[in-house]
Amino acid sequence: MAFEAGLDLLVFANQQTYAPAIVEDTVDNVVNLVHAGRITEARIDQSVARVDALRPKS
Repeated sequence: MAFEAGLDLLVFANQQTYAPAIVEDTVDNVVNLVHAGRITEARIDQSVARVDALRPKS
């Protein structure tokens, strides 16, 4: 839902109930959204570009 709402970055706090596969499960969910046509690879690329633009350049 976060990506469909336009979020570019997710932050996880994995302390209350530790879920060792949280990252893998999230990636699988995003892949499934792409396969289902709910988000596009271009949308992911746009998010990556926006987040990358915020990173300090050395």
